Amino acid sequence: MIPRAAAFIAFVLAALLPARAGEVPLGDLTMTYDERIWRMEPLAPGQIVRFTCFTRDCPGFDGLRPDLYVLARPATNTGWRTCDATHASLLTNDNEYGAFSYGRSTHGGVEFHVTGLVSACGRLRQPLLIQACGERDGILYWLTTAFSGCSPEPDLPKARFDEILQGFSEGRVAAQ
Repeated sequence: MIPRAAAFIAFVLAALLPARAGEVPLGDLTMTYDERIWRMEPLAPGQIVRFTCFTRDCPGFDGLRPDLYVLARPATNTGWRTCDATHASLLTNDNEYGAFSYGRSTHGGVEFHVTGLVSACGRLRQPLLIQACGERDGILYWLTTAFSGCSPEPDLPKARFDEILQGFSEGRVAAQ
């Protein structure tokens, strides 16, 4: 009983502590995130970042935690789709049921088109995929919980996705 009470007290105290803000440059914008919740890993400095969620509402399994990838690439890159107002440039395949939600959200001067899907992949539990796409000053900003419809990672709660999306701002941090 004592270890359980200690764990509960630690959880409550952590929730009361102020957020530890981390920052990372992406394209022409800055991405701000809470270091208590997210582990940030730059995959291509200034262009691709992977965020991994480490909170109780982001449960993991088999050593995996929910991930979110944020990309900022020139919109003229022929290997990337451009954002459009109807499908948010989702990389989908024939196995997906299609969009279940759609909306727009503006952060850091970028209007994002947000779409969620439930994949029909052959897993026991169909994964939730969330993606957002926006373009500003020739740079495509794309957030995705998976690059394919059959990702093995656990689902990222939509509230956590929105938290990262809201972290975009127009300020710049020093190059890291």
